[in-house]
Amino acid sequence: MDDGRRPTAAPADAGDAIPDLADIMALEPLGEDRFRAHAHKGNHVGAVFGGSLLVQALRAAEATAPGRTPHAMHAHFHRAGDATAPIDHLVERIRDGGASSTRRVSAQQGGRLLFDTLITLQAPSDEGFEHQQAWRSVPPPPGLRPSRSGGHSGRCLPGPTIATGPVSPRPPSSAAARF
Repeated sequence: MDDGRRPTAAPADAGDAIPDLADIMALEPLGEDRFRAHAHKGNHVGAVFGGSLLVQALRAAEATAPGRTPHAMHAHFHRAGDATAPIDHLVERIRDGGASSTRRVSAQQGGRLLFDTLITLQAPSDEGFEHQQAWRSVPPPPGLRPSRSGGHSGRCLPGPTIATGPVSPRPPSSAAARF
């Protein structure tokens, strides 16, 4: 477009400019705990999308912990990557336990760190904590009207819920902040 706006859809002749999601997530094994991935080269800024790095790192971690599923992920983005260059994912096996495995994955281009993440994967289990009790049937608090559906109206207090006077930016007094 010549008017300075970004296009909202790909041109009809884009052809292979828009890759299949499976292509973006694909990893090429380079050896033990090393994988190579490629970015979407047709994006408008020429940089690697952060979501691509997240998915590729997650898949690399899963490849080193067969039968385990992702449980938690904490990531840091350090610098932008070049969408025309391959991305190497290096997996460090931190821990393999009975119930979980931990992996650190770093994404690099040309020896420069783009991104790193710590991922916990867990073994499948039918067991888990059963800590929630069934709800008891209790009468509604005074002042609440039942809704048409038979439940509560969702209001916690009778009267208006929007402030009608000035709102103070000052924190509450220490006496009001006690629990």
